[in-house]
Amino acid sequence: GNTIGSSIKIVLCTKDSLPTLRGLPAALVCHTLPAARPALKAFLSSRLAAFTRPGGSGVALFVYSLLLTRGLDAIRSEMDCSSSPLIDRRGYCSQELVNSLCIGRAVSN
Repeated sequence: GNTIGSSIKIVLCTKDSLPTLRGLPAALVCHTLPAARPALKAFLSSRLAAFTRPGGSGVALFVYSLLLTRGLDAIRSEMDCSSSPLIDRRGYCSQELVNSLCIGRAVSN
């Protein structure tokens, strides 16, 4: 995972709205926190507004954070078919992406 000794790495988007693809790298910040539930809860609680703002881009920001925190290689390694897209041509999430968001593992079943 992304545990570094007694700390954990989290990647969050610093923008309140969805950045363009070109602006995404500048909008991302990697935070290293103590690997303790209270520290993680306090950190995420202090940034909750960006994910819950009405009319905002909270779900997309959450997906960016999930993918970049876990790492694309880790997610692909859990998938039944690592060449399958996480989002299809019509914009629908794959079961692997839904499960990643819900249970933390990119499995299809």
